Amino acid sequence: MTKEDICRIVGVTVDKLENGDEIITLSGDNVDSLPDGLNIYGLRLVNCQSLKSLPDDLYVHYLHIQDCPNLKCLPVNLIVQHLYLINSDIETIPKKSLCWASLVLVNCPNIKTIPQSCIGYAQMLYIENCPNIVELPDIKYVHGQLELYSTNIKSLPKNLQIGDELCLVNSCIEEIPDGVRIGGDIYLYGNKVMKKLPDNLIVNGNLTISDTLIEKLPENLIVKGDLDIRETLIKELPQNLIVGGNIKGNDYLSDFSQVRKDVPLDISERIWKDTDYIKIDGELYRKMEEKEDYIKIMNSFLDIYRLQFMSDEIHEDSIFYAVRDKDNPYSYHITNTLE
Repeated sequence: MTKEDICRIVGVTVDKLENGDEIITLSGDNVDSLPDGLNIYGLRLVNCQSLKSLPDDLYVHYLHIQDCPNLKCLPVNLIVQHLYLINSDIETIPKKSLCWASLVLVNCPNIKTIPQSCIGYAQMLYIENCPNIVELPDIKYVHGQLELYSTNIKSLPKNLQIGDELCLVNSCIEEIPDGVRIGGDIYLYGNKVMKKLPDNLIVNGNLTISDTLIEKLPENLIVKGDLDIRETLIKELPQNLIVGGNIKGNDYLSDFSQVRKDVPLDISERIWKDTDYIKIDGELYRKMEEKEDYIKIMNSFLDIYRLQFMSDEIHEDSIFYAVRDKDNPYSYHITNTLE
């Protein structure tokens, strides 16, 4: 397949294809090879039965490979920010493919390891039904979601900071370490090895521990959203429990009228206390400078890029100001400039 063939299929000119900004999708048996010198922002390969390899000089930020059974390997020197492998027989993720923006692996039976030098993800880390992956690298940050479905991974990195939800459905994770910060929902449905949660856990969203072996809720648990404890061995609720939403429990725990609902207004601030981060409107930002009326912040992409590559590089379009609401000290609005 030539560049001209690709242009004809996706309906763009060669000049537009080569500008480095395009996102293209290729599918079908006619996709048997890709040309050298392909420089695009995003490439989606779906159901390409005849494709056996990718060019060594492929330059792409976002790569999505799905149902391409004869594609067994990625270029050794491939550098990619976003990698999605779905129903794939790819055997390894190249060491240079740090996937520091997002990594999604679904039904990838041959992959055994994730690049160990990756310290964080600006968006998400999602692993589902990849039985040969048994451990995570020593990652420190996931600005978005960390989701592990039906995996054999047994532990989370210590002091991990997760900006949004933690989902460990049907997983083998044995515990949530005390130092882990989680900014959103926590879903542990079907986990059959975790028996307790850390004390003083604060959940800025829903907490689902149904169909687990957890026997007791931790002291000082605060759940902003719903609490689901159905099909567990929990027989009583702690007196200091706070749940802002609904409680779903077994029949013998049907009376939840005495559970406090006064969720603290500063719940997000409590989670991120003593860290360099603040969560505003569902997004996690690194604090650069804090003043009485505002906080100078950087977005997740710049933050993870700087940490991953030990860079001092600053992109002004990734820097913002979180200005405090004068009537609500826990509310902010974000602006590009203070002027």
